[in-house]
Amino acid sequence: MRILIVEDDLRLAGLIKRGLEAEGFDTELAHDGHTGLRQARQGNHDAIMLDVMLPGLSGHAVCRQRAAMREALHDAERLERLAADLLLLARTDAEEPTRHAPVELSALVAKQSARRAMVRTRLVPAVVHGNAGHLERLVTNLLDNAEQHARTQITVSLTADQDQDQVVLRVADDGPGIPENDRERIFERFTRLDNARNRETGGAGLGLAIAKAIAISHNGTLRVTDGRPGACFILQLPQGEMRWMTCAPGPS
Repeated sequence: MRILIVEDDLRLAGLIKRGLEAEGFDTELAHDGHTGLRQARQGNHDAIMLDVMLPGLSGHAVCRQRAAMREALHDAERLERLAADLLLLARTDAEEPTRHAPVELSALVAKQSARRAMVRTRLVPAVVHGNAGHLERLVTNLLDNAEQHARTQITVSLTADQDQDQVVLRVADDGPGIPENDRERIFERFTRLDNARNRETGGAGLGLAIAKAIAISHNGTLRVTDGRPGACFILQLPQGEMRWMTCAPGPS
């Protein structure tokens, strides 16, 4: 753990530094507010210990400016993600060719679901033909949306409809659900049904639009129904060729 100590009393700063290093911490020293702020901006510190009364720039001012810097960085990262999302939508709109290959959708869904505590899965082995990165983004967006609205649980099921030669993924949450009149609108770009969500707790309203665009680009469909309770998103994709692995019997 790396700690920045900002203290103008040289003796006290030395005592704190030696004490922390004796406990195994990595430390860095600054003796005035301006130097402390510069080091805080340039370094990757886990914590900052600073005196309130500092020469040049008070401890309170250091905290305020560092917080403003972090907020600006956060905004820049959000804009970068937004630009990437818009570029992905533009490419799907233009039907730009992407590399398609057999994708084990069951493994992809299991991987993304395992990272989320509320998710319960029922999956069968299923393969589709498509762009693995785009399909992973589709699944991630559906799970992200479910997490934002679920109260206690998200149920994810993957089945294979042999009669229709389709793979069906269902992502259901136990949240408030989606009014029937809004079930088409939620797939429109920049749509957020909950106006109370701000930019910190919600995205730009592109997640479901991207998910549907990816589904369509894979000759599939994405819709939402009443989950009773909550909402249930249903993704249908053409089934790919399942390559079964056979094992020769060993010696008896």
